[in-house]
Amino acid sequence: MKHLLYALLFFPFFASGQSKADYEKAMAKFQKYYNQKKGAEIVKMFEGKYRNDIAWMWSKTKMDTLLNEYGKLVSFKYIGQDPNNTGAVAYSSVFSKIEPNHMNILLNKNKFIETFILVTTQPMPLKKKGK
Repeated sequence: MKHLLYALLFFPFFASGQSKADYEKAMAKFQKYYNQKKGAEIVKMFEGKYRNDIAWMWSKTKMDTLLNEYGKLVSFKYIGQDPNNTGAVAYSSVFSKIEPNHMNILLNKNKFIETFILVTTQPMPLKKKGK
């Protein structure tokens, strides 16, 4: 199946040196804000100099569209460093309305998100059990 690369942000990479715990904390924060449709809080997770450029990605309209299409972010699990995205850390993620997929995240030295990419197949509704 053709993969849809939903790139939310591409910026130059830093050698961040962040720990797995730093990434887990950032992902948990993202999950909370995403599920609560708090796009402005997600924008604050990025370095200040990028916030104006990405604010549209997390507007109320965009958040409504994402939650309608993908559903809530139910869970995420650390996979490891993504060999295709220098420095980024990959997570498997489960949304309530689509098949499992993964996202890549890179934190800079100040623990702000430097890169965030959601990689998913074409949105496919999960099969309902018993039908």
